[in-house]
Amino acid sequence: MMSVYSRKQFGDRLTADLATATLTGYKVVPDPRAIDLDDPSIRCVLQIVRQRIVPSPENPRGGFGETHELWVVTSVTDPDLVEDALDDRLAEVIEILDEIPFITWSSAERRIHGSNRHAFMISIQLETQKEESDD
Repeated sequence: MMSVYSRKQFGDRLTADLATATLTGYKVVPDPRAIDLDDPSIRCVLQIVRQRIVPSPENPRGGFGETHELWVVTSVTDPDLVEDALDDRLAEVIEILDEIPFITWSSAERRIHGSNRHAFMISIQLETQKEESDD
């Protein structure tokens, strides 16, 4: 059994919404692998890392509450430019997130990503339901 909206479905929706909004220079990475910001066409990497799954309070045997971290990692390294670039990317991403009906976000915290790049980490919550397998 799998959940209807998991890390991959969230990543697919985020990618589609970025394209619809005609925002270029974003790369969505739907898992905690290493990211590559050396490509000059990439302005920002959005990395999704699932942190927690718990039984849904409303449906403990059929649903889950999931918590994900969405990292908004800028490719800008110049100290004079990084804060404005990161603020711009964060504003664009929040606008996209607010249009995705199956998620909510609760906070965005300024951090240094594991890649040693400047970032915001957004805490995302979503509720999922089990899907029956055809097996």
